[in-house]
Amino acid sequence: MRISHSLQLDEIFDSSSICILLTTGRAGTDFLQSLYDSHEEVASTCEKSIHLDSFIKKYAPLLLPYSPQVFAALATELLLESFAPYIDTIEGWNLSPTSHYFRADVNLFIANLTHLLSRTGIPKEPLKIAKAIILSFYMSLNRSPSRPKIVLLHLHHINTLPYYQPYLEEKDKIIVCSRNLYSLVHSGVNNHSEFWLAEGNYASACNLAHYKYVLNRSFNDHLLLNGITKGTYLPITRQIILDKLSSIEYLNKLNSFLEISPFAEYPPSTVFGLTRNPDKVSAVKPVNKHPGITTSFNTSIVSRGNEISLLGLVECSLISCAHARRIIFYKIHPKSSIQNRICNLPPLARATLASFLIIFPTKTELRYLSRSIYSFGRLICSRKLSIYPLLSFLKVQTYNPIVYILLRIQRIASFRYSSDSSIFIREP
Repeated sequence: MRISHSLQLDEIFDSSSICILLTTGRAGTDFLQSLYDSHEEVASTCEKSIHLDSFIKKYAPLLLPYSPQVFAALATELLLESFAPYIDTIEGWNLSPTSHYFRADVNLFIANLTHLLSRTGIPKEPLKIAKAIILSFYMSLNRSPSRPKIVLLHLHHINTLPYYQPYLEEKDKIIVCSRNLYSLVHSGVNNHSEFWLAEGNYASACNLAHYKYVLNRSFNDHLLLNGITKGTYLPITRQIILDKLSSIEYLNKLNSFLEISPFAEYPPSTVFGLTRNPDKVSAVKPVNKHPGITTSFNTSIVSRGNEISLLGLVECSLISCAHARRIIFYKIHPKSSIQNRICNLPPLARATLASFLIIFPTKTELRYLSRSIYSFGRLICSRKLSIYPLLSFLKVQTYNPIVYILLRIQRIASFRYSSDSSIFIREP
């Protein structure tokens, strides 16, 4: 490695800060990350960093500080889909081996990471190792020279934060992505269920516990974050609302928060310099069938239409009753005039309405029931009937009535935890 390159790498590592990107799920973190693919002051891979912690836990105690080169070589497998994005099986990028994407130099990556991990005085903290991995990859890309100020660590789910949280510094930042609550629930539940159904994973597609999990993570991101920190230090955290990202002014407010230069015009949604396709869980068709569908912000993808048509009157009204303060706080108002009126009702009136509606099944729960009947028929009529998928499916069906009751308890509890707007995460 050239001395000038190693000095530049050292300088960038020391001066740059970390931005951790978190989400409630199906809230646009992949899209947001793709907007910064073209920003010269942001270093990232194009994939999520959800497996970095398990890799560091496994190999750092064994190999560091004595064998950093071996550690760096093993890290290439961790970033396999960034080194060879055409093999991607999760995000649905649809790149081919001959596409002219930004290509990383594997040898340079290993040299970069070996150098950073061999520096004297660099503590082998998980967050610094993760930062070194991402920066080493970024600096090995075949693209114009740049000097990133931010290293983007896309952890995705909030529950992955505790491993890194003790090592965050004052200069670091956290972004939590969310969106319109009605769309968030619909996308988080139905997109995954339809995906699992198409894959033949009937147990997961019919598991009502996933619905319960989605409701909890969608509405309680601020509580999850507070529960993780438990009074310990947490750097400045901001909430980004996907529905508002259509505005370049809103996006540049985020840039100001990150202390990087603003976009002169709305950036394209790209992966390694090429137009990005939506992931495979998304219900949207591939970009090659709809030219330009993900080249930038597309309102038709983000806004799923009238919330009542998506979730039904009961579900929407329960959300409006319990989470009116959050809806008003973030100014993401429902399209339905009925739901707007519910949001503006006094707390006692909303609680009374919810106590009546809570006894009825929601449209989503009825979908789970119809999906279960369909899946059972597919399993029984399959020519290759296997006992394990059938047992897994029957196990889920045994627990679903219990989950149905727990969902009612969770909805009642949500009134208590959604009334204090002072603990909501602020926008930039």
